[in-house]
Amino acid sequence: MAELLGLDAAFTGFRIVREHPRAAALWALLSVVSSVLFSLFIAATAGPAFTEMMSLRAGNDPRAVALLMAQLWPVLGGALVVVFAVYSIVLAAVNRAVSTPDDDRFGYMRLGLEELRQMGLMFMLLVMALALYILTVVAAVVIGLIVGPSGRTAAMALTLVVGLIGALVYFGVRLSLASPLTFAAGKVRLARSWAMTRGRFWSMLGIYGLTAALGLTVWFLGFAVISAGVALAGGGADALSVIARPDFSSIAATMSPPRLTYLVLQSALSGLLWPLALSPPIAICRALAAGSGVQR
Repeated sequence: MAELLGLDAAFTGFRIVREHPRAAALWALLSVVSSVLFSLFIAATAGPAFTEMMSLRAGNDPRAVALLMAQLWPVLGGALVVVFAVYSIVLAAVNRAVSTPDDDRFGYMRLGLEELRQMGLMFMLLVMALALYILTVVAAVVIGLIVGPSGRTAAMALTLVVGLIGALVYFGVRLSLASPLTFAAGKVRLARSWAMTRGRFWSMLGIYGLTAALGLTVWFLGFAVISAGVALAGGGADALSVIARPDFSSIAATMSPPRLTYLVLQSALSGLLWPLALSPPIAICRALAAGSGVQR
């Protein structure tokens, strides 16, 4: 694992973008198209309700929030489908870019069994995360019933929240190799990821922390460009308001020049950040398998 403690794994995504710019451009295009289409879907199906919820004007009225959520369930369901579909395509594509770099047709993107397996893996990880969240909520409720309202209850609730975050990080790192293992084996390999990462949590967490720092640096630089673009497109001094409080009340509002500029630029940036975020586990998995002769 020592060779992974350097910058090699964290910089894998940058190498992909440098060596395969056409693929990175196609991933950015996928991000732009999916974001624009989904924004149009929101505006056409539940635009006013979504805009109201984003503005938080209904936050003090639980009944109003419940009514808005009832209108937004189709949108939230659609969002989940879009996220799963897009990320399964990109996860498989980044795996191909690292594992078989010469096969770069369509920017490594396909629609097949590999993508379905990545989608199934994401669904399993989501269910596990929700299970952890539900257990934390149940524990908080039980503690509240036993202890009652007091300072101790607040301290215990804070401890539970910190514990939940810690558990999500721990399980996330331990299961982070599941995507490349699943891609290589042709079947979901959660247990194999757990075995391969045993005793390597802190070194891998360091790599992922460095990756996050690099990604945030790129994001902040990109956000400055996006803000300037939105201002030049008509957002003016209210560019940050256009970004922070999107107006989906109508298709015209959703596709206004400032908002469309934001969608295109932000989505393109997201598409370029995908290889930075998704490739380190693939590089780590390949290095571990090659170094130990592990059968994936």
